[in-house]
Amino acid sequence: MEMLPTASSHPVVGRIFNPELIDDLVELWEQREKLYRILDQLPQTLCHNDVFPRNSFANSLNRPNQSVAIDWAFCGPAPVGQELSALVGASQIFREGRLDCWDNLERDCIDGYTEGLREVGWSGSDEILLGYFVSIALRFGIGSVPPVLGLTLTDEHRDLIGRIFGCSYDEFVTHVAIGLRFQQRRIRQAKALLGL
Repeated sequence: MEMLPTASSHPVVGRIFNPELIDDLVELWEQREKLYRILDQLPQTLCHNDVFPRNSFANSLNRPNQSVAIDWAFCGPAPVGQELSALVGASQIFREGRLDCWDNLERDCIDGYTEGLREVGWSGSDEILLGYFVSIALRFGIGSVPPVLGLTLTDEHRDLIGRIFGCSYDEFVTHVAIGLRFQQRRIRQAKALLGL
């Protein structure tokens, strides 16, 4: 995080982190302890914490009405709404959907999650959005800074990017830049919900 304020001057990293985004991320970083306390105060639920297309399989041939989730390493208690942060954020990072569909994916996930909780008696309201926005801002906003800098400050990871993300280095840089603009809007939504 100490490197972030000067990142906009780097020829590649500057394409991802513009000064306005850097300001938002640094402010989020400085408020992270307060945000973690807010998450701790929200209603807690059991979460997989890593559900996204690579870890879930729907409608298998043998059981068309069932879905299967794998990779339960992060399973545990978490604030209501946090489950959605991986579903939306990791789907973006791993290019599991078109860029122009991210807002729709997010809306559908929030609506489905809320409907599911209401079906079992949940009567909360803003807690879901607060848990989601704060979680995605922390995990995929400031949480993305170290790996993105590690992959883009030098070009030594070009081959690795192709193997992990299935795209060229330049496509990766463009994709991450768009993804972080999406996260920037979520950071601002979290702040608005919290009155910050």
